[in-house]
Amino acid sequence: MMAKYTIGPDIDLDVDVVLDMDGRRITEKRAQQIAADALTKAGAGRPSLTAPGRRSPEVKARVPEDVRDRLHATAHDRGTSTSEIIREALEEYLAPKQNLRKRSESRIATAGSQVAASRRGADLCGVEIVAQRLADDLGGAGPP
Repeated sequence: MMAKYTIGPDIDLDVDVVLDMDGRRITEKRAQQIAADALTKAGAGRPSLTAPGRRSPEVKARVPEDVRDRLHATAHDRGTSTSEIIREALEEYLAPKQNLRKRSESRIATAGSQVAASRRGADLCGVEIVAQRLADDLGGAGPP
């Protein structure tokens, strides 16, 4: 089977006359613009996480081997990429205090229910665990 196109010698489009399908001359400058437009339309690379047409910034960090290994294992177990795990972890860690407050309010409500249950003779140990988790979320010390 013969190739549809063959690669010939390089030419200087500003010297040699080459026309497009509409009969317009293709110069070096125009060829570069056509190539740039084709790459833009092709969307080279992965889809942007920032916005369409914008490049997503890349963040790199060095970690110990065991952390890297756990990251790869977690990604494999979840059937996702290491990048996705890292993005989720960063989002959760850097979440605005409002999200922390919502999680804390939920835990306070749970603790309140457990306190009420403990007054009815339930296990007080569960209340202490919830109180410690709440304190951990808020970055403070747990119950005395």
